[in-house]
Amino acid sequence: MEIQYLRREREIHCSIQIPRRFTIGGAKQSGIYCEHGTIMLNVIVPYRDRAEHLAIFAPYVSAYLDACKIPHCICVIEQGGPWRPFNRGALLNAGFILASGIDTDRVQWYAFHDIDMLPITANYSYAHNPTHLVTDASQFANGIPYEGYFGGVTLFNKQDFKAVNGYSNGFWGWGSEDDDLLRRSVSEGLKVERRDGGIFRSLEHKSNIDIDLANANFERLKHGTSKETDGLTTLNFELTEELAIMPNVNKYTILLD
Repeated sequence: MEIQYLRREREIHCSIQIPRRFTIGGAKQSGIYCEHGTIMLNVIVPYRDRAEHLAIFAPYVSAYLDACKIPHCICVIEQGGPWRPFNRGALLNAGFILASGIDTDRVQWYAFHDIDMLPITANYSYAHNPTHLVTDASQFANGIPYEGYFGGVTLFNKQDFKAVNGYSNGFWGWGSEDDDLLRRSVSEGLKVERRDGGIFRSLEHKSNIDIDLANANFERLKHGTSKETDGLTTLNFELTEELAIMPNVNKYTILLD
């Protein structure tokens, strides 16, 4: 099926106040990015079998970030190969690794972003600390499922994400990888934040949660994971395809070991 990606900049408006001055590594920056464009947001999106969602998400989020004057690249990371349970954490780790090599001269930060969440009003500006953006999502009755929720849309700067060694690669199927990332962040002594006013519209989709895998993930979460032996530095994957699907949006298909 061929999907048409249509840009609709005139329909999307940025309704938040973006900080005009902030500090990165001790150097004060003016504007949302430096005069020579040395600041960029990488939006990392785990993906499989959601072509209809991707056709909506890619142009919408790109246009939203354009309206907010945030330089960005959207990296869609597709889990390919023989069928295995979906591994959100490993895909996001792979996206971080791939996106970090796009332009090493830029100071980069990252939005780890589910494909079924569209921002109505959300502040994607530079994250000094691990930052959760969702306060109101239509799929959760215009709220969040629990106070410690750290999924959906989460911002990290490069230094902090490397400090926690990213997500665990061991959560196959639905759930718990985001709770584990929160635990890693707290254990590392990072200040975790949630920005006010993060309102998202959720795209509808069928729920296909494997209860056995979800329970296994919860047990794994209870026992805890080690950033020393599980994360960015232990991920093995093969990049099999790279496709530019529209300006600033690339899709990478990978095989996970």
